[in-house]
Amino acid sequence: MAKAVAVAPLAALPVVDGESAFLSGRRGRWLGRLAIVLATLIAYGPMWRADFIWDDPDYIINNMTLRNLRGLWNMWVHPLSIPQYYPLVHTTFWIEYHLWDLIGKGGLWPVGYHIDNVVLHAISALVLWEILDVLAIPGAVLAAAFFALHPVHVESVAWVTERKNVLSGLLYLLSLRCFLRQGVGEFKFDGRWYAAAMLLFIGALLSKSVTCTLPVVILILAWWKTGRIDMQRLAALGPMLLLGGAMGALTAHLETAHVMAVGHEWLFSKGDRLVIAGRAAWFYPVKLLWPANLTFIYPKWTINHHDGKQLAAPALVLAATAALWLLRNRIGRGALAAWLFYLVTILPALGFANIYPMRYTFVADHYVYLASLGILVPAAALIWRLPRPARVGVSGALVVTLMGLTMSRALVFQGTVPLWTDTIDKNYWSWMVHENMGHAWNSLWQSEPDTSPLKAVYEQKAEAEYKTADRLTPLGVTDVHWGLTSFYLRQKRLDEAEAQDDLVLTFSPNNAPALCSKGTIMHERGMMDEAMALFRQSVKMDPGLAEPHFRIGSLYEVDRGDDADAEPEYRTALALDPNYLQAHFSLGNILLRQHKYDEAITEFQNVLNLDANHPEALYNMAVCYTFKGDNQNAIACAQGALRLNPDFGPAQQLLQRLGAPAPR
Repeated sequence: MAKAVAVAPLAALPVVDGESAFLSGRRGRWLGRLAIVLATLIAYGPMWRADFIWDDPDYIINNMTLRNLRGLWNMWVHPLSIPQYYPLVHTTFWIEYHLWDLIGKGGLWPVGYHIDNVVLHAISALVLWEILDVLAIPGAVLAAAFFALHPVHVESVAWVTERKNVLSGLLYLLSLRCFLRQGVGEFKFDGRWYAAAMLLFIGALLSKSVTCTLPVVILILAWWKTGRIDMQRLAALGPMLLLGGAMGALTAHLETAHVMAVGHEWLFSKGDRLVIAGRAAWFYPVKLLWPANLTFIYPKWTINHHDGKQLAAPALVLAATAALWLLRNRIGRGALAAWLFYLVTILPALGFANIYPMRYTFVADHYVYLASLGILVPAAALIWRLPRPARVGVSGALVVTLMGLTMSRALVFQGTVPLWTDTIDKNYWSWMVHENMGHAWNSLWQSEPDTSPLKAVYEQKAEAEYKTADRLTPLGVTDVHWGLTSFYLRQKRLDEAEAQDDLVLTFSPNNAPALCSKGTIMHERGMMDEAMALFRQSVKMDPGLAEPHFRIGSLYEVDRGDDADAEPEYRTALALDPNYLQAHFSLGNILLRQHKYDEAITEFQNVLNLDANHPEALYNMAVCYTFKGDNQNAIACAQGALRLNPDFGPAQQLLQRLGAPAPR
């Protein structure tokens, strides 16, 4: 009887030629690495002039945990102190905030954060090359280039908020590399490499919990290489499986309890979720192999159980898996291993668990950051098996094309206006997209000087986008009404603001923020008793909301001249939100009038810690120092106020009284 011959996996067949020999050498290796890094930096060149975009203010600009050591502590021990409990990501932001401030760029320098994202992504591509070489997969350098330069990854790299992806991705790959040091085929436990892999895996989980799939991926690779899963390797992966499961469960809990992915917009049946998962599973390979019409927010599918195509999607996933299993002895285990890698890695993003973006879309480019390797690596391996002239031509053409597409896509991520303009072009019927375009114009309107002719233009554009969003908003979704309420309030268009606020209260009569907004409208109309009643009702509905306490304090202080009743309200607001700038300033004013100068200075310093460009706080500090007899500090503070606002009359008068010159 003839001896059976094992069939090597398709992706594991070695290719030995001049190119491979060159890239295996030390000089060729370094030149290859340099080429990938330079190509990545060039492709992401638009990021060197980029600003912050959507969600970045929550993660950077308004993230007060970045400001001091106490914030660094809080982000680790208080999960609700940061938008999502990924403390390692926010720790990198903390370091950058202080580093950019140290070098004179200011802690909110957007380019610095963008540069770090690009660098992390480029390093990940180099680590991927090393891993693929260890696994003896042909075309490793081409796969690394594909990963580095694919335009689907622009959303992960060019969006500061998605530091979650690039940081967790790098730690995931490094952990995998360390684990593979213990053997690709036969497993030989090594305490040092195992500890390194474990620590890196924990770091990946603390950056983004979707990396919990790594131990399953390691088992898939072991099966691919050996045809079995040995108990020693499985035992070594046990702690990683437990940690991954725990972090995944924590993230799922926080997604509903903190991020608030709950309500009728997430009420999907098991059948709905299966259809969503099936369509999403096929969506990403298509985008990776043909990256056309990429957009920030894809249109949300309408689920139809009578649509045969939708029902066929999950069935085809199972059919493809079964087919690759049946063909494993003919074509090798590599194809099935790559497919399983893709499915396992994309699984957390397929919609089986609630995530907030399911309100407006079921798919996103950044979901497929790591899972893309299950598609890109086999594609590179197949191209590498072409005859040398064809391989060089096809590889070069694809790399150049991907670079161009990535650079073009990165231009869209330079700011909020180009981002939402591009998204509207590709997803016009999304209320959420128009709402955010309205926010973008609204922000420009607020920041534009009153004398600028563009101010009226931005105002008109913001209102037009909000109204378009309002027309597209499904019944019961109140987000756009919130945006219009705030917009009209700033313009003192009280009737229109009230109409929008009433729409919110129609769907949610006990909505504490809406009641507070209604109180603000009454306050603006001079209806103080009605305003006070609404503020107190807001407090009753949500005792943890800081704003109504501040509003009550302001009504007591400004309108009734009652500092005694205002002070405890301000203190309550600050207990609920220690970063409430206006509450610090108002409390400081009360303490100043009470001649409690040291306490007042502390409050004004708190204001400056939150906003260094606050001339009123500096001037009030100067007044405190004057009453304390500390003219040196009084002069310094008054001069600082004038540097921020050269026309600030009270500061000029104070300097004249103190016999000090105005700053040059």
